[in-house]
Amino acid sequence: MNKYLIPLSLLASFTCHAKLDLTIPKENCFKAVEIVKNKDEQLFKQLFTPVDHIPNADKEITKLVDSTHNKYYVKEYDGIRNFRLVESKLVNYSEDTKYSVVEETYERWGYTEQAFIYYKFDAYDKRLKEQRTVYNKCRFGLKDGKWYMVNLLQD
Repeated sequence: MNKYLIPLSLLASFTCHAKLDLTIPKENCFKAVEIVKNKDEQLFKQLFTPVDHIPNADKEITKLVDSTHNKYYVKEYDGIRNFRLVESKLVNYSEDTKYSVVEETYERWGYTEQAFIYYKFDAYDKRLKEQRTVYNKCRFGLKDGKWYMVNLLQD
């Protein structure tokens, strides 16, 4: 057997990852800012993983959207300015153990792929009393051919 041959299954997984388009998760990361800025629960419901099976889901959505809005526009920061994407990547939790939260999300919601869309924005940090650039990521999971939002802006 030739030691330079790549197993077909491994090659196929590289090929699938290379062809997976992250345009929608990138666009939806920008929409996450609109959700937070405008407290747009309807847009949130369109993009987020369906939660119809969770009791009091509407109340929990309101709580999440309000608390995230307050964090970025009232309590910790003075708003989100100059929002931009930095990097995007597919995450495979089985290959990288530092993503244990990704593994939990995979199992809980049944995603076949998960994308991290890294972003940054400018804001005045009320806690530090200084202008700064905030970095983090939007997370999306692919299920049945559709990308779903997994988180609502983190930092």
